[in-house]
Amino acid sequence: MLTNYTYTATVADFKDYNTYRSYDERACEVVNDFLDTKFYPVYTESSERVDEKQYQVKGVDIKFDLSGTTYICDEKAAVKWMNKNLKTYAMELEFINRGGYLNDGWFVNDNQINNSYCLIYTDKIEAPYNSFTTEDIKEVTVIIVTKDSIKDYLTGKGWTAKNLKNKCKEIRSKGGYGVNMGNIQEHGLKFSYSQQLPEKPINVLIPRDELENMSVLSVKYNNG
Repeated sequence: MLTNYTYTATVADFKDYNTYRSYDERACEVVNDFLDTKFYPVYTESSERVDEKQYQVKGVDIKFDLSGTTYICDEKAAVKWMNKNLKTYAMELEFINRGGYLNDGWFVNDNQINNSYCLIYTDKIEAPYNSFTTEDIKEVTVIIVTKDSIKDYLTGKGWTAKNLKNKCKEIRSKGGYGVNMGNIQEHGLKFSYSQQLPEKPINVLIPRDELENMSVLSVKYNNG
């Protein structure tokens, strides 16, 4: 989906955002290095990191074999939520790009060719967000979950692709006001609308324990 939207992010809007994004990218690289030494060699039969940009933009960060199945995986590290005891994970449904166009988020984008996600919860890192190293990573939880399992979970609660798209339209058209965004305890999910960000993304949040339940592998790494 690529629809023109009235909001256009300016250079000023993205100035601080770009700084934080550079921190995000650096932090994710550190987490990737950690996984390449502490996780994939231990818990998978074989793995291959994908560095080609044309595949990364399609949701392919790493390929690995596990129990005879090949996983084409998009890594999602919650680096901005380090040390926060995060209880959910946000699946991106849509966002506004710099040109003011509405784009499908990574979770519903049909151009994404991955069949799974590697969700990384940064439970304990003993250094600042913008400068930590692999040695500072003390506790992480890694959840490998297939894309189909997440979609089945949402469909089981009535949230088909069409219904998700309609919900996004409702949230954005009303500015998030007067809209039932859901409740984790009651509905097993909720929606979020981050109006403070230049991209103004809309996400659906799924409980961490539900993601663990539907996972093909869930590992908690503890190193002090």
